[in-house]
Amino acid sequence: MNPDMAGFDGQVIELPPPTSTPGREKEPPTRETSAPSPPVITALPEIYQHSAPMLRCSHGHVHHIDLGDGAGIHVAFFAWDGADTGSVLEAFRHMPEACMGAIGLQLVSREPPVIHTLPAPDGHPPRQGGRNPASTTLVFDHTVFHDPRATTAHPFAPAQVIHAFRAVWVAGVENADPRVGIRGRQFTHLRSIRLDAARSRFRPPHARVIQGAVRGIPDPSLAWQTFEQHVLGQVRQSRPAP
Repeated sequence: MNPDMAGFDGQVIELPPPTSTPGREKEPPTRETSAPSPPVITALPEIYQHSAPMLRCSHGHVHHIDLGDGAGIHVAFFAWDGADTGSVLEAFRHMPEACMGAIGLQLVSREPPVIHTLPAPDGHPPRQGGRNPASTTLVFDHTVFHDPRATTAHPFAPAQVIHAFRAVWVAGVENADPRVGIRGRQFTHLRSIRLDAARSRFRPPHARVIQGAVRGIPDPSLAWQTFEQHVLGQVRQSRPAP
């Protein structure tokens, strides 16, 4: 048996594509309209179609969630099913610094990773020994950026601060860290890692990347809570189709 698959219980994580919603109309606030408006979701298929060939992923989607008052979340989900090892390892190499830097954003800081635990699916049996349910732990890299293109009076106004959260999930690998990699190895030398993977017969059947860029919410705790509520709350565990 592939040693990396020993902890794989057959469940994969998915982030279903959301349904696009109509844009909100700009109306002056009144007593009747003072309640927060529901988020406006816009699918961005052209961005996914541009990225997918480079990542060699099986499926995924990109969308934007407009939360109003200048706040929003840019969300991307990429999935690999039955992919070669090289494609899965590439998932670790595309760090936010490169992607965000390519569009003109400036790195402010690399924050400690944030842990998010997905509950076990309904009806899923507990792990061996009956100690804990088969939950899944995601390790989210947290990076803060500044957008110098945003035209505001203050250099670090809310619209210019972006919190980027990114997690990589690989079947059979617990607590994979997107910045450290698998088994604590830095993924800076992909060729040597591929050789190591070939020697150990590392053939993960599934891998996922979930990432979101939260704009307009400078406070890191509030930015994370917003990402959890609007994105991670939609993540599901299920058995892949045969």
